[in-house]
Amino acid sequence: MKKIFLLFLSICYSQNVFAAAIPITYNITMDYNAVTDQFENARITGGIASVITVNSSYPIQIDTAKDGIEGRNYGSVIGFTDALAFTVLRRTSSFFDLSLVNQNDNKYKVLSKNQLIRSYVNLFYNDGRFATISSNYGCNIVTPNYTSSQQIVASANRDCSGNTTAMLVQRRGTFGGSRMSYFFDLNNNIKRYLSNPATKVGNYTGSVVYTGDSIALWVNGGGFGPNTESYTFNFTINKKLELTSINFPNGKISTFNVKKTGNNYIGNSALNFNVDGVFNFSNKLNFQLTSANTINNKLVLRNGSHDIFYTANLINITTGKKEVFNSNNQMQQFNISSNNQFQGLLDFNFISPVANTPNGNYSDQLTMIVSLEL
Repeated sequence: MKKIFLLFLSICYSQNVFAAAIPITYNITMDYNAVTDQFENARITGGIASVITVNSSYPIQIDTAKDGIEGRNYGSVIGFTDALAFTVLRRTSSFFDLSLVNQNDNKYKVLSKNQLIRSYVNLFYNDGRFATISSNYGCNIVTPNYTSSQQIVASANRDCSGNTTAMLVQRRGTFGGSRMSYFFDLNNNIKRYLSNPATKVGNYTGSVVYTGDSIALWVNGGGFGPNTESYTFNFTINKKLELTSINFPNGKISTFNVKKTGNNYIGNSALNFNVDGVFNFSNKLNFQLTSANTINNKLVLRNGSHDIFYTANLINITTGKKEVFNSNNQMQQFNISSNNQFQGLLDFNFISPVANTPNGNYSDQLTMIVSLEL
């Protein structure tokens, strides 16, 4: 008796319908100048033709291509099936947040509200066939019919989602001429936060990934394929450390009050001064004093061929800390104890023997150099 075996072969074929766009990263750097309350030196790298614009209405505007798909073949981005390949420009969200944190102290942070305003792409289609009409939820413009120019435009500060008409595209087509326009910091939070004297100077960094707008495939009866475009924005904004002025509220001439005590003349004088700028209580100031009449590297008051050696004390009025300058070009460092201003006092004094100090006018021209410790 013959035994007959039936072998059933199950052949499975799997195809990933949805190909992926290329993830793109943009690196953005700029300075914030608290004196002018402006962003400066804005730069962006990444992408094909990325441009960053800073203006008063929207502090940070970034224009790019749809770099995840630009220059690529349709099929390599959206995938194709044996069925017809209908393609849309699809927006699932327009808003996204970016958090910036100070790199030296993470308690200083600011959250900005950002928005993709416009996305645009050329789609070359085979004929007039389409699988679904466009949808618009809160957008200013969504291209409503089959045409090569497809775009979605939001209104500023209004969320927007939708999709253009799903058109049958050419399999050998190539994406080109696409554009994306973003508004970062819609409510001016970053500039408002950094302008506060109490917020720390230095670099504020943060990163956000936006995936809310993409070319997608419409699978007839199965809905949309996923958004595959991914755009990462890495921000570094430097609140600049700056000195803006040194002022002497009572003038720059200090006249000694001289008294005779025993066999000596004792002289004292003082000058108040303020150092203004953009700095915090945690920063440091360097002070250097240079005498025009130095002898053996000492500070000297001079009258013809007669000299009086003197010392200068620099006092932080806020804390009372004192440092003594008794030689020419000496440098002393102070911790700053307030935001954006250092209040100081230069206290000058001398003791000179009466026998060695003829009457007359003694003077010196003293130069004070102030610098921020970076």
